[in-house]
Amino acid sequence: MKLAIKHTLGKLEHYNTRIPIVLKRRLETLRKRAEANDIDYAATQVTALEEFADALEAHLNSLERPKLVEIQNESPVNLHNGGSRAES
Repeated sequence: MKLAIKHTLGKLEHYNTRIPIVLKRRLETLRKRAEANDIDYAATQVTALEEFADALEAHLNSLERPKLVEIQNESPVNLHNGGSRAES
């Protein structure tokens, strides 16, 4: 994981999520330790969330891509024939 030394986040918004108490306490301890070592905790956390979003997005894309290809390969629906598929 990349540790951020300088704050370069730009404009920010809040994102609230529920996490287990044990994890919250652990993160609070890590925040204090990071600050004591001149590591930008918030920027590091955002970087980790971006990595999570990238990984989840790639995984979802790989799951959804076959469905998209299947839909694109289906023959069009003929609305003038009771909604049945057009024959190729």
